[in-house]
Amino acid sequence: MVRTAVSGKAAMGSEPCEGLHDRPPSGDQDETPLARGLADDMQGSGQDTGGPVDEAASKAGVGEDEPDRCGQVEAEQGRLRAVAVSQPTGHPRATEHQRQHRINHHANERNFLYAASGDQVAGYFLAYTGLTDPQHHPVRFPASLDFPALISATAAYRPPPAAYILAMNHNNSEYLHRFHHGTRPRLRGSTDIADAGLEIYFRSPSFLISAGGTFLNSGYGHDEIDIGVNAWEQTSRAQATTLIPTRVDTGFHDLIRFEPFPDSFVDPYADDPEDPDTFHAQAVNIGVHRRIAAGANLRPAEKKTLVEHSTSTYPALAPHAGRLLMAWKGSGNDNLNVAKVLDTSLLKIDGVEGVERAVTLGDSTDRSPALASHNGRLLLAWRGSGNNQLNLAFSTDDGITFQGTTTLGDSSEHSPSLVSHGNRLYLAWTGRGDGKLNVAKVVLFGNTAGGFGIEGLEGKVVLDEISTQSPALASHNELLFLGWKGEGEEKLNLRVSRDGAFQPVGPWMFSNLAHLGFYVAAYRTPPAQPDELVVPLDNLALVYAREAADMDFNTFRDLTLTRNTHLPAKLDYGGVYEFHTPDDKHFTIWFLLVGQKYDARVVDQSDQVSDLNTLPLVSGEYLRAPGGHDGLIEIRHPGSEQSPVVLDFRNAEAPVRADNRAAHPQPWIERGLAFFALAEKFEQDGKRKDAQSSLADAVRLYDELLRLNPEQNGPPLAPAVIRALGRCGVDFSVSETELHDWLANPEYTPYPAISQALLLSGWRLKAPVFLDVIVWNYERTRRVTSPRTVADMRTDVLKAAILEGSNSRHGTWVTNFEQLLQP
Repeated sequence: MVRTAVSGKAAMGSEPCEGLHDRPPSGDQDETPLARGLADDMQGSGQDTGGPVDEAASKAGVGEDEPDRCGQVEAEQGRLRAVAVSQPTGHPRATEHQRQHRINHHANERNFLYAASGDQVAGYFLAYTGLTDPQHHPVRFPASLDFPALISATAAYRPPPAAYILAMNHNNSEYLHRFHHGTRPRLRGSTDIADAGLEIYFRSPSFLISAGGTFLNSGYGHDEIDIGVNAWEQTSRAQATTLIPTRVDTGFHDLIRFEPFPDSFVDPYADDPEDPDTFHAQAVNIGVHRRIAAGANLRPAEKKTLVEHSTSTYPALAPHAGRLLMAWKGSGNDNLNVAKVLDTSLLKIDGVEGVERAVTLGDSTDRSPALASHNGRLLLAWRGSGNNQLNLAFSTDDGITFQGTTTLGDSSEHSPSLVSHGNRLYLAWTGRGDGKLNVAKVVLFGNTAGGFGIEGLEGKVVLDEISTQSPALASHNELLFLGWKGEGEEKLNLRVSRDGAFQPVGPWMFSNLAHLGFYVAAYRTPPAQPDELVVPLDNLALVYAREAADMDFNTFRDLTLTRNTHLPAKLDYGGVYEFHTPDDKHFTIWFLLVGQKYDARVVDQSDQVSDLNTLPLVSGEYLRAPGGHDGLIEIRHPGSEQSPVVLDFRNAEAPVRADNRAAHPQPWIERGLAFFALAEKFEQDGKRKDAQSSLADAVRLYDELLRLNPEQNGPPLAPAVIRALGRCGVDFSVSETELHDWLANPEYTPYPAISQALLLSGWRLKAPVFLDVIVWNYERTRRVTSPRTVADMRTDVLKAAILEGSNSRHGTWVTNFEQLLQP
């Protein structure tokens, strides 16, 4: 399962900075939603947030008889998840009640992690942060998420600064957050109480580990009945537990992940895209803790059975235009099908993950010989006519003629396959009699006189895989791929090997991903007693990842190996094992993957929380519910550990919010500076209305921060105010140092108030006027009080002060203020 309010990767083919603001304003026509939204965070739009004081929040819509306050903050949970896992270069997921067929899967559109039908939280949060590429450069917003982004941008709500800091600062320390949604009230007329959702996220600068969750009932009762809806449609299911890198664009199929067991692997949309399959799920996929994950069916892996597709004959594989393609004849028909193979070695675990974009052609087929291009020659392989012997020949004229025919000692009842890989030619065939797959290297000879021929085979490997048809071979991305039709159910199968031996990798696998910022160790074995399992299980495994910064890869690998020599050759389903990390952590892992859904599958021995039902609403470094499920939530960010934002829903009739802006103004100063910069960009682009809207937001934030602490907050904002005034045609004749001091002193000078009034007016002067002269003229006006706030300002007096200052400076006799303004 993938949560991408996480590391907002860019869509492929995106272009920097295009279209970010090319949308009309909605709501208040004097403000663009984007600019207005940046200033309106969780405090509410336009709300006075002048310090760490309690404020009345909007009334929570909860029932009076609700036994648990967690329901009062349910609306906040999606927002809190953004704080827990956010980063604008990554991937979305939500474990709470979702319709169960909306899962990430390599064979449907959710292989793209920003699919329109995926997790909408991704679109909401990316509207706040923008999208960046792995190098943290801004890129075009994914069109697939434009609708949730529009909803988000036009809403009054904005996340707290903590969400932005944790998302956009790539050097934060690692942290773990766990959500337990608590007991829900029973719905009137329902036979069930809704299962409590459980979410676990570990975030490190270079990667995120996200738990897949569990089966959850709907709470409506009678989920098994299919009257009006499909049975189980309203329930949710475990998704994949995933390790998501933050410095590279990925698809779902690229991710290191544990697929839920024993639930079906089949794409719910395979049979009918308009009527997805649903079922009674059982999987519990919650084996996540700090830097570690464990579960079943670890992927990527060297073999994949394509349960969405079948064939009555053999497939064919061929590389083309940088992708590997697969073709096959349908089962029960002669239709030709073509699809792109999803292979990956992105995280240095060689894997084949299925196919995508499968197309059924209008043509049909029976059997064919095999062809391969190798070192400038074309080679042909076939099964003899009237006999089962395998034959090889080569062509030096691009297939016009063939020569050097060689009959091999091996035989088959089916066609062979042929491929050039790693400067060697490989032949694969299905053995006659036993049906086993065979792979061998073709021995070719040449001499200095230009002679060339086929000598025979060497290095033959006989696999335990059985097929009733011919296999297919292809070389792609330095890997050798083998494809075949399975025995019995006629499912398509793929297997991958780097050296042609086609032996399982492991049990240990190590990936040096220092270029992505981290290392990975994986221990994967087949189950010890597979015959005792009702549902076949590919493997059991654990994955450990850590940042590469403070340990070299050889040390990481060697310590992991020497500290875990006790792990068995085969892990047992239901077994309990200890894992000792290279950085002196010790975990207990339990490989039971159904039932007891609130019992931890991975436990840190130094912090033994095994009963996850005891967890509060949220726990972790930056999000906490100190009262459990009573409605009290604390939100922190790096540097604000002692003064969090507090959301207090304990009194449903009068919820309150305690701000920490006075104690931690830096995020708001940066936001103010961003508003000034955005206004300037809009001005340069000729978008005057948008520029004025952004400038108004900047001015309001400047005023609020000055009132909180002028000595601390005024100086960093003063240069931006001066620059904005300059674009309006207002400069200065005093020293800039003095002007900085005055603009940071709203108590004893009128400069902040008059500057704000000038910027909010929207005026653009044809000829510049000195700010200090405007202030002088305003203050010496009879019966006018020196202003300290914008509310104190008199527009008529301000216009007169500007008019007098302009005439004096430029030697003019203009009498109408409007004549000073640009059209």
